Amino acid sequence: MENTQQEKPTFKRRLRNYLINPRYQLALLIGHILILLCGFIVIYYQVQNSFYNLDKSAALKNIITNPYYKELVMMQQDFILTTIYTTMIYCIVVSVVFTIIFSHKSAGAIYGLKKYFEDIVKEGWKRPLVFRKSDLHQEIPEIVNNALERVKKESKD
Repeated sequence: MENTQQEKPTFKRRLRNYLINPRYQLALLIGHILILLCGFIVIYYQVQNSFYNLDKSAALKNIITNPYYKELVMMQQDFILTTIYTTMIYCIVVSVVFTIIFSHKSAGAIYGLKKYFEDIVKEGWKRPLVFRKSDLHQEIPEIVNNALERVKKESKD
């Protein structure tokens, strides 16, 4: 008995579907993450530097030995660093999702165009080029189809 129901794709399969051109898409993703990380490293350094300068100022005014001062500064530092780490994780997750989806739309159009011309090479021109509605570069199919129509028309003449 044949199973007529389509099985749901696994997470790995769905991810593979989104990575149409893994080299391009992952390079873009790694670039985005590196830019984010560099920004967060600068922010972290500046926060640490500001607390160091605050301690220097407090030492000059002889309030650094006050336990309330140290407790307040440590509480503020923990709050700021927790905010930085939380924001960093959130930004990386959003960047990963956005980059994969956006690059999928761009890479999908390029992949479709490549496959279209490969089909023409193998079987000749049989159909017009069509992109998925969600793909970027929606103007390309019309331009390619008009160009191929003109070549086909001029080759008949």
